[in-house]
Amino acid sequence: MTMLSSRQAAHRLGVKVETLYAYVSRGLLTSHRDEAHRASVFDEREVERLARRGRPRAASRTPTLDIDIATAITSTHTPTGGYEVRFRGHPAAELAATAAFEQVAELLWTGELTASPAPPWAGSTVTVAGERMLDRVRVAAALAAVEPGAGDGLAVEAVAAEGRRLIATIVDSLPV
Repeated sequence: MTMLSSRQAAHRLGVKVETLYAYVSRGLLTSHRDEAHRASVFDEREVERLARRGRPRAASRTPTLDIDIATAITSTHTPTGGYEVRFRGHPAAELAATAAFEQVAELLWTGELTASPAPPWAGSTVTVAGERMLDRVRVAAALAAVEPGAGDGLAVEAVAAEGRRLIATIVDSLPV
């Protein structure tokens, strides 16, 4: 694989180095670290593809997804195949329809899909003075912290369970 320096890649694209890094931040190019020179380098083939496509335009029209989805979504937790995205072996569409957000977060963290318990204050009639959103979140977090079982250690399972409970509690504290 031939690599280009930032200056070479910017020259090939006909842009400033600053613009090149804007392309990186938008996901149009991938920068790689050259540890020997402590600098960023770019895959020549990727730069050429972008050069052939032309300079990205401002969003004056409806944005389109101009990427190879199978290449863009790759990780050990989210394999792709046949355009079906799966999280830890579970189809994403099925999770979206049947699982709570905090259940999916815990699935990604621990690899196990668990039942989602009721928030610690379920059925409570606690109100927050002024009822500002931030006040509601603070009270919800405080209530979650004093719930029996809160802070049962730093094992992955305990932290995931606490995260799930905290997310559910905070979301349930907000007005519908």
